[in-house]
Amino acid sequence: MNKRFIMILRYPVGILLFAAGVLLENTAGGVPSMVLFFAAMAAVCWSVYRENKNIIDLRLLLSLSWLSGIALSVLKLSTLQRPWGAKMWISVGGFFFLFLVSFDLALFLIRKREKSEDVEKKNGMRKDDPVFRRRILICITGIIFLAVVCFLIECVYFGWQIPLISEWSYAAYFVFHLTGIHYFVVLPVLVPPLTVYFIFLGKV
Repeated sequence: MNKRFIMILRYPVGILLFAAGVLLENTAGGVPSMVLFFAAMAAVCWSVYRENKNIIDLRLLLSLSWLSGIALSVLKLSTLQRPWGAKMWISVGGFFFLFLVSFDLALFLIRKREKSEDVEKKNGMRKDDPVFRRRILICITGIIFLAVVCFLIECVYFGWQIPLISEWSYAAYFVFHLTGIHYFVVLPVLVPPLTVYFIFLGKV
């Protein structure tokens, strides 16, 4: 099957399954909705893997974690959970598909550039180049540093009432978020896939 066709097919199939999962969550309940979200995850992961045969592709890793997380969330296994509103669904779905589009667009532009000029020979940059690996390591270190700084800012702002270890952890679970800052606190979710990529590059 043509790689470009697989990439194009990924979006309508993924969006339709995701939208159907949202509709079923509000009408038929959690289990049918969960099945559709897992189906969306399987479809996107299959298309990404068929495209480049790479199991550590960031699109594949994000699909596994993000869509399986949504699939489990619709079951409402926690008593703290409430039904998601339209804004929440647009946010989680929009982020996921915008990431896929951005990644595919960046990949297309990179491949186009590599075809028009021999980049590797021009600047000596190869995927197994120590400089390239060092840049990945700098990214990992920078993400961890930024997340720790932002977490400390939240700790100071909320008087060190950290969820799970504070006496009012139930309430802290809902209020321990600074708009804008908290997005950087959760950035370490990128560290495991980047670490795998870093290790893989050393074996190329």
